[in-house]
Amino acid sequence: MPNAPSDMLNYFIQTSPGGSLEVALACAADGQPHWQALFEHGLIGAVADDPRLERRLFNHLCIDAVQIHGNPLLKAYLARLSPKHGDRIFSDSALQDKNHPVNHVFSKAAFTTPGGALARELLATFIAAGLQGKKLHALAMRRHKDVQRACSFGNQAFLDLLFEHLQPIPTKLLIYVVADDTHSSTLLANLIVAGAVPLTDFTNPKVHRFASIKAFSLLDAMSARATREPERLTFAGK
Repeated sequence: MPNAPSDMLNYFIQTSPGGSLEVALACAADGQPHWQALFEHGLIGAVADDPRLERRLFNHLCIDAVQIHGNPLLKAYLARLSPKHGDRIFSDSALQDKNHPVNHVFSKAAFTTPGGALARELLATFIAAGLQGKKLHALAMRRHKDVQRACSFGNQAFLDLLFEHLQPIPTKLLIYVVADDTHSSTLLANLIVAGAVPLTDFTNPKVHRFASIKAFSLLDAMSARATREPERLTFAGK
């Protein structure tokens, strides 16, 4: 006996992939779980095979706005794509397109608003799905002004995420951290204590000379302390 619910979903997706996608996107806004059944019965493949539908998906989840329940949909979509399709999404040429969803998500994530926090979750999903290594480095350098903006807002969570996966961290971005007059000392202290950025990266003359007054004083104090602690350990061992 045919599985009526499954057959109905399959038929709905085959005959109206656009309508099926609209249902899934409505779930990204209201938190209903119906998108899961649609994804499991072929909607991912239908969207991936139609550039217009895939663009609608990214527009709704990442570009025009960010949805409060959108990250699970993005995560599931990217995870179930064929390797070839995933490689195409994360190709160097695709990422250089200013309308690529990653560019929008990166920019939105720099803000310390509720939408910025949602965008940061989306950015983490893109990173986990393939936005890594040289690709992330190139993106961060193309969008370096967004990093500067994040520093001006004191957006610690954004820097924590970015610098965790961005190794080595470009000098230009470290300069933005130490140069901000308002938040530099707090940002760099948290990054150093968390082990995200070594103290020596901030005391590098190429970075250190751009430090704000507060950051300059803090870095000197931390450097002096780091120098004294090995001395105390040496004396204690004698």
